[in-house]
Amino acid sequence: MEAESVLVATSGYTGNVTRKLQRKIIPIGSFIIATERLSDELAHELSPKNRMIFDFKHFLNYFRLWDNRMIFGGRAAFFPK
Repeated sequence: MEAESVLVATSGYTGNVTRKLQRKIIPIGSFIIATERLSDELAHELSPKNRMIFDFKHFLNYFRLWDNRMIFGGRAAFFPK
């Protein structure tokens, strides 16, 4: 019996196990930062419907509330040094 498909769930730096994938992976730098816990009122004022907010004009940047903290993240660069 053969598998119909295989999911390789490792990082982009797997090593010799997935040589063919190594040629197709481009590392992309990213970051994430969070505020201290916000009051319920301020959290609601920043995101009344608790939705994720994003901007992808140049790089993907996103904001969202989690645990009453404002989380900000995005891509640092497409081709890090």
